[in-house]
Amino acid sequence: FLTRWLLKKETFSQIFVFRKLRIIFNSSNRFLLTSFSLYVLLVLSILGVLRHLSLSTMAWDMGIFEQAYWNTLQGNIFFSSVRNMNLLGDHFQPILFVFLPFYALWPHVFTLIVMQAIVLAVSVFPLYLIAKDKLNNRLLVFAFVISFVLSKAVRGIGLSDFHPESFLICLSLFTFYFLIKKRDLLFFITILLILACKETAVLIIIGFGIYALVSQRRMRLGIVLIILGIVSWAIETRLIIPFFNLQGKFPYYVRMPFGDTYKQNLMFILKRPLDFSRFIFLPGKIDYFLRLIAPLGFLPILAPSIYILVVLPAIIILLASKGLGGYYDLSSHYSSHVLPFIYIAAIYGTNNLLNFLKKNSRFNKISLRKVCL
Repeated sequence: FLTRWLLKKETFSQIFVFRKLRIIFNSSNRFLLTSFSLYVLLVLSILGVLRHLSLSTMAWDMGIFEQAYWNTLQGNIFFSSVRNMNLLGDHFQPILFVFLPFYALWPHVFTLIVMQAIVLAVSVFPLYLIAKDKLNNRLLVFAFVISFVLSKAVRGIGLSDFHPESFLICLSLFTFYFLIKKRDLLFFITILLILACKETAVLIIIGFGIYALVSQRRMRLGIVLIILGIVSWAIETRLIIPFFNLQGKFPYYVRMPFGDTYKQNLMFILKRPLDFSRFIFLPGKIDYFLRLIAPLGFLPILAPSIYILVVLPAIIILLASKGLGGYYDLSSHYSSHVLPFIYIAAIYGTNNLLNFLKKNSRFNKISLRKVCL
């Protein structure tokens, strides 16, 4: 293509591929979004089914969830013999009930694969709405949509068996859109759905609270969300999860890096800040975040107003030890907490960059369209 452009620029736009791309891009936004969404759905569904047929899915976690759904239909609600407990004693994930009717229609592991693919495919729409609201430039908006569709992290989440927290991507994007549009009823509905995905989702809720408090100056909403997040964590880890398991306690305190209690971890951080910083900035973790933001041109760095939404859910990854390397692996489901906010930050970073270029006298005479191109 480069050679053709150099030799015969005047006919470059007549190349078959570019003519077809022009026709596609000139289609309606609805058509393009639907096409991209169907692409995600088909790719993740087909590859997910092929993974299962080729014996590449795992009893841990695919088998756990599929058996729990099957047992629920038999009257033994979300019990897993693999874990020997009700799944609510492992993680707080009542979002599982939302998809039970679909599994009841077709009680098969393929149902879980397709349901997860559908939710990830739908994520294209709130991402588009956020980008359109902030950028108002069709080329840039669809650049982010295409980047999301082709994202290795999205593909990794969709193909790492079945996990309810994968629904956080779609829900977080919708929640942010409802927040900036001040559609409070829909905002709180999605907030409750986020809380139902996993106990660690409280970090997302607290992040939204701080964002509402600082960036939107919505004092009452921010305080309510922060309190909601803290109280939800206490109820879920102190009451609900211990009630449903045999240990009678939250089983993941052992994953805290510097001891089994909050006090031990806090004292380690205060007494040994240098060791703590080395732990936080392990090469694997740095590489993980670089691989998240590099495909987006490092634009998330230019959006300080979104930092809190990225940093809080990223705590899960930053506090993971070497033995939990899956937490900072693009092919795992753990990216679900932070990925939507990386894309939001990239969109806002792009807007900040364009505003800077427009205000800079050197670029005053350059049209926005030329800057984008």
